[in-house]
Amino acid sequence: MVKLLRRVWWRVAPNTLTRQVTIATTVVALLTALVGAAAGPVGGLLLAPILALLGGLFVRHRVRPFWALTKAAKRMSAGDLTTPVEAPSQLLDVATMAAIMERARARIVEERDEEARRRTIQAYFLANVSHEFRTPLAGMKVSLELLIENARNLSPQETDELLRSLMASASSLQTLIDNLLESSKIEAGHFSLRRGYGSLAQPLASALRVIQPLMARRGQTLILDVPLALPPIPLDETRIAQVVLNLLGNASKYSPLGTAIDLQVWQAEGLWRVEVSDHGAGLPPERAASAFRPFTRLGEGEAEDYGAGLGLAVVKAVVEAHGGQVGYHPRAGGGSTFWFALPAG
Repeated sequence: MVKLLRRVWWRVAPNTLTRQVTIATTVVALLTALVGAAAGPVGGLLLAPILALLGGLFVRHRVRPFWALTKAAKRMSAGDLTTPVEAPSQLLDVATMAAIMERARARIVEERDEEARRRTIQAYFLANVSHEFRTPLAGMKVSLELLIENARNLSPQETDELLRSLMASASSLQTLIDNLLESSKIEAGHFSLRRGYGSLAQPLASALRVIQPLMARRGQTLILDVPLALPPIPLDETRIAQVVLNLLGNASKYSPLGTAIDLQVWQAEGLWRVEVSDHGAGLPPERAASAFRPFTRLGEGEAEDYGAGLGLAVVKAVVEAHGGQVGYHPRAGGGSTFWFALPAG
């Protein structure tokens, strides 16, 4: 009979706060009854306060985890999210509630930190984008003013230089806008490819047409090492052209005036690999590891080190969407080499 009652007790009343209070109350009641029966009315009256005190301490010990949980809830409601929720207990309901509250606290902290990070990135992004827009727009404004005010007095060579400057500034704006659009699509999860079969020759030619005015303004030359025949591969020509343009644009921006930039294309191990090498300062290992992250600027504050830090992040997203790879290594003799590789078939 006792075994049956014990089994029913454990099944009906699991290890919860209700059972603990019931146990405590039952123990106090039994002790009071036993002492009262043994000591008589007078002795029971004298021992009642002591029993009540001991019973209270016993009850407090059994329900202490619940009080710890209550204190944690008060801290959270007061805005203290730095202290983890801890309520060590064998009580199922208290332990479950403590775990739920700790997960909620951690999630709130994570969302708060993420929101702060987003605000910081947004401020940084707006500041850099406005600066990057301002630079080519200022160049376009100067060139247009000279053309308007001195059109009749300019020589053909001077007119050609101003028009090339306008083209270079317009190309900078186009590249910035393209990267902004792509990065917003990537962030929103709406990024997709329009792949067909074509050779790398077309995106390379498109990128070179855009980058040449920029390089000419800096007195830089482009050295090409590209096979005459490039077989068709599955690719999105428009986006691969943007990838090549971003790599060439970075190489031009961070290379000294009048230097050469190398572009090499070759096939190896089932991949078509494209490398762009410059003669700049290069990257230390700790900065190279984060080069392809959004909002990462490669320079150290040089005169023309403007940019939103989106170009290489777009390169990585586009190439990996093609099933390819991206990377960086120091250029032999100084400088940087950024590369990407696409599947040959």
